[in-house]
Amino acid sequence: MFTLGAHVSDTACSTSINNCIEANLDIQYMKAVSQATPTTYYYWDGTSSDLWVSFLVDFVSRTNFTTNTPQVISISYSSPESQISSAYFHSFTVQAMKLAAAGVTIVASSGDDGANCPAGFCGVSTPSCGYSPQFPASNPFVTAVGATQVDMH
Repeated sequence: MFTLGAHVSDTACSTSINNCIEANLDIQYMKAVSQATPTTYYYWDGTSSDLWVSFLVDFVSRTNFTTNTPQVISISYSSPESQISSAYFHSFTVQAMKLAAAGVTIVASSGDDGANCPAGFCGVSTPSCGYSPQFPASNPFVTAVGATQVDMH
């Protein structure tokens, strides 16, 4: 489900740039800010619909909180919180709490427009806006980073 380490194929990116553009931009920013920081990449193969909890469980089992445990996990993607069940949110929270207790910071995308817009690009093509937080950035054990929506009118 998750591949650790070197990227082995450009097939997904060459098929559609949209498959890779978000994560690629995040990697470019990380390397621009701190070139010397060791970076490990995880690749999700898309075979499971459970991305968030499965990733944290996999991460915890691989690192087992050894001295080499990464201090920061950066997640490039998000899902509308309204599509996440309370049981799933709780399962994620339990895993995120384990990481927080071990000193690991989880940073996740708040979405292209922040919590203000449900479908992206709010105010440009969407006539109504409302509070629509993005998961996992909406979790109390995650640091949300990303966009805000500006009213251009």
